[in-house]
Amino acid sequence: MSNIFTLIDNEVRNMQLGQVKFYGSGIALEDMLGVYRFLCELESEGLLSILNVHTESMTGHDLVDMVQVERI
Repeated sequence: MSNIFTLIDNEVRNMQLGQVKFYGSGIALEDMLGVYRFLCELESEGLLSILNVHTESMTGHDLVDMVQVERI
């Protein structure tokens, strides 16, 4: 697991139930698809719920640039 995924995993597991967090700021756009997929894995494990996925419009590729999650 890469360092960013380890960091996110630790952050999510330490969040209080119902706490909301945004991922995107400080993460390179080209890394966000991997982050989004990792958050989807955590959602399938029942650790969080993905509330919102935002895509950018600057490149025309609609890349994921922000994900809002809630600890469940």
